[in-house]
Amino acid sequence: MNNYLIFTVILLAFSFLYLIFNPSEISKYWGYRTFQSMKSVSNWKYANKLASMIFLVITSILFIIVLISNCYNLKLEKYIIGLLGIGIIFMFVLVEIKLKYKK
Repeated sequence: MNNYLIFTVILLAFSFLYLIFNPSEISKYWGYRTFQSMKSVSNWKYANKLASMIFLVITSILFIIVLISNCYNLKLEKYIIGLLGIGIIFMFVLVEIKLKYKK
């Protein structure tokens, strides 16, 4: 089994856990922690719910890419971490924009 496949399965498992066990109170250690998300409990809950859903989508897409890469013997390993990084940056930007303009 490919190391990247194991890596994406672990990330997918963590994203499911993050979605299921979303932190309900502001925490120092667990959750989507930014200045904007920690302003209030409602911001905290909203940001963590949104971030967990986006992270699940990102890791699912990454998992599918790795599966396709393994099935067709494509050499995409050097792009996997970059795609994950772009996905996480996208997640932060989207959540922060949503928090800023939340009504």
